Amino acid sequence: METVNSVLEYDNFLKRDYTNLNTRFLRYLLARVELYICEHSRQEMQNDVMYIATKTGYKTGYHIEHILSRNATNMAYFDSEEEFESQRNILGGLLLLKDRDNISSGNEEYADKLKTYSNGLVWGHSLCEDFYHCNKDIEDFCRELKNITQGNLSFQAYSKFDKETLYQRSRLLFELIRRPLKTIFQREVCKSEVHADFSYKPQKNSHSSFEVICCCREKYVHSISYHTLIKVAAQTIIRL
Repeated sequence: METVNSVLEYDNFLKRDYTNLNTRFLRYLLARVELYICEHSRQEMQNDVMYIATKTGYKTGYHIEHILSRNATNMAYFDSEEEFESQRNILGGLLLLKDRDNISSGNEEYADKLKTYSNGLVWGHSLCEDFYHCNKDIEDFCRELKNITQGNLSFQAYSKFDKETLYQRSRLLFELIRRPLKTIFQREVCKSEVHADFSYKPQKNSHSSFEVICCCREKYVHSISYHTLIKVAAQTIIRL
């Protein structure tokens, strides 16, 4: 069981990926990023955090998209097929798309995927040149990010998505996630210290439960479902 402080260190962040994070929690995480970007760039969200995190229907739901499709162009950016398969799953290489968009994106080349991303959520749209056209608020947010990261990180368009881009986006995503989530999960709840195991992935017959252990007088006292966690966290974020 890891504390949130430990999980939200960059080395540990890179170990959390599509293969070892519950997909519902991952959708929530990316939905929270969407809210954070929209709030700081004064853009309207396509849907709220709860909707993005929980709706998975064919026509209206959101699913996780791998930016690095399995094709020869993308594999050539890596030293081996094994490295490619491992690295394409890290969080900086993921985003959310509506169901039909996800299916149509498939194994397209990155340049073709950008056409889909330009009509999607802002985290994906930020890969595209047109995201920055006449957008003063995103320019201000970019300057804010550069100040926070000592000039090392900001949003930018990418004409190709290679290994270097993957790690730049991963570091940017880490910075976007770290501060707001640290606030949420370290919030005082009944004067208890909250611990969360982000690496937990439900097994069969587990009812997809995600344990949030509240240490109160050195006793583990509480376990809630993923759906409840997402709902409570989303409501908490809105109040911050």
